[in-house]
Amino acid sequence: MNKNNRFIQRKVDRFCSAGVSLSDGRIQLVVIAGAGDGPQEIYCAEHLAAPHHLILDSSLIKPLELGAWLKKYLIERDLEPQHISFSVSQTEVSSCELTLPAELSQEDLAFQLTAELLQGHLELVDQFSVDYQVMDVDAATNPSGNVAYRAAMIKSEHLTAFKQCAKAASLPIYAIETSASALQRLMAFGEFLNQSHVTASGVLLCQEACGLALSPWAQDEAFNFYPYRLELLQRQHRHWAFQMLAGLGLGVLLSATLSACLAYKAEAVMGNMTEGHAISQALSRSKLKQQALQQTLDKKIKAQEWLDSHNEKQRQAQIWHLALSQMGSGIWISDIQVQHANWVIQGESLSAESVHQAIEQLGALPVWVQKPALEQLKLSSEAAMPVWGFKALGELKGG
Repeated sequence: MNKNNRFIQRKVDRFCSAGVSLSDGRIQLVVIAGAGDGPQEIYCAEHLAAPHHLILDSSLIKPLELGAWLKKYLIERDLEPQHISFSVSQTEVSSCELTLPAELSQEDLAFQLTAELLQGHLELVDQFSVDYQVMDVDAATNPSGNVAYRAAMIKSEHLTAFKQCAKAASLPIYAIETSASALQRLMAFGEFLNQSHVTASGVLLCQEACGLALSPWAQDEAFNFYPYRLELLQRQHRHWAFQMLAGLGLGVLLSATLSACLAYKAEAVMGNMTEGHAISQALSRSKLKQQALQQTLDKKIKAQEWLDSHNEKQRQAQIWHLALSQMGSGIWISDIQVQHANWVIQGESLSAESVHQAIEQLGALPVWVQKPALEQLKLSSEAAMPVWGFKALGELKGG
């Protein structure tokens, strides 16, 4: 969890964390306060009996209503946590271990791990939330330059329900972890939990929620299915955009100020032709600087647009090549031609049925503006055995 400490990395002297666990139709709620060096006080440790129509066993039935109910409970007891964490049952989690090249970008790495967990069924990507951890980055023990990863996923419906509940409670989500990770974390906080005032709070009767509430101070490697990596990336993009706009605004302000000063001076010394000429030159230089600033901004905007487009095309190509690799041994691709977004695929097969199945499999991918269609399918008379030659056309998205 040490990579996930998004709140502790900020300069906050004191903050408050809530953990919520659902089990057998009841809610464990623990609220812990502390500073950057560790937890200090237990504000709340309760087993709550929520209305029966809101939860079923460990599942949220009506997350928005449960979030509003939690918000009311916290307000009535003057509890003000800054964020909230939830748990999911270990039975809801699928995991795998995989070794990949170290030079993969974050987007490519997430794609490869997701493809492995889904066993190639990429049409299900939107239905799952994935997190991963680095297992081995030591060059001495890993001379190949590859990195071992441990990845896990849960259904996105759990993430959606927790997001709705947190939004209704007016709290940001810190983590969504497995119940086993939350319980295991308690071992690292034995000194804190054994203090007399902590034991007296009854927090050990709410162990799972306690482990969740302790997550901001944890240094373990628990999976966090909340998309914090995407959140950090978006924050970086916003920071970059803010810096660009601030730089442009400062340049325009300096340019406008300089132009105003020069205009005032020009009016004051209008009778002096030599000074008037110098002012004119200064104004021209100021305009050139302003134009240079605008051109720099335009170039960076175009570069970002090109990068976004390139990443999307690369993702589509990876999905497409993955599908080609799964077409089976009965299909041989002899030629692929690409013109912008138009793809022309030619090959041979031992049966017409295999060709139709392969084209149908390609068309199921969510990357086409126009799905691949057979333009030509004929039986070759030159081969020693019946061979079907085919040609298909398709148009990718984002071309």
